[in-house]
Amino acid sequence: MSESVYNQYYHILFPIAYNMLGSVSDAEDLVQETLLKWLTMNNAEVENVRGYLVKTLVNKCLNHIRDRKKEVRHPEIAPELLADFLPGIIDKSQTLSLGVKAMLEKLSPVERAVFLLKEIFGYAHREIAEMLEITEEYCRQILTRARRHLRENRARYEVNPEHHLLVYQTFVEVCKGENLSELLQILREDIQLDVSQPAAVFSGRMQVAEYLLGQHRMGLQYEILWLKDLPAIVAYLYHQPVRVIRLEGNGEEITSIQIEVLTRQAATQRTTWP
Repeated sequence: MSESVYNQYYHILFPIAYNMLGSVSDAEDLVQETLLKWLTMNNAEVENVRGYLVKTLVNKCLNHIRDRKKEVRHPEIAPELLADFLPGIIDKSQTLSLGVKAMLEKLSPVERAVFLLKEIFGYAHREIAEMLEITEEYCRQILTRARRHLRENRARYEVNPEHHLLVYQTFVEVCKGENLSELLQILREDIQLDVSQPAAVFSGRMQVAEYLLGQHRMGLQYEILWLKDLPAIVAYLYHQPVRVIRLEGNGEEITSIQIEVLTRQAATQRTTWP
């Protein structure tokens, strides 16, 4: 498989894995596994390469979701938070809003796979049924059930975009000022901060504040991007995007923070930088 063909399939597979898993690193790992397996096997008899690779990837994602189900995880950075500066990997027409991403966490792995493949990526029921080794009729039933579950949970994830923007602006200004006391005032006492790579969790107002200020002192520059229905913070180092930060709050304080650390492979996908 030539480099151009490899990249072609990478760009097809990555959005599927990312929307299913919600994690850049997990998606990259499974896409790499899928393509490397393809490179090492005798694939001359496979007529539908795209279908084979998507089926293999989806099964890997389903197994990954089932394996991590027992873990205590917070929803990770949603795909659209990367769309503006990773256009080569993620098509904006194939990304989900933060609300839908949060609701997808409530679906079973198979429901999530069917919903994404049909509604976001436009696969036919017949193709999805073949991938998941189920009947076409059962595939339609799963989609109907997934849609119903999403409708039932929609109201739970409604947000006020203007309020979120104010929270993000305040957060950025306080970090820039490196004022520990001000930062402590906007963080809830039992706040939790999750970092994707290397995986780490910081708990408590003081621990989280010290981590954030330590990160800022590395020389980070911040940009608040309005992406779909919510803002997000992109942190740059030497003009390269290195972090995507998402905040959650209760109206008065920030209650949790998720930081997606961008890998070098993901960062180099962009052709121009701010």
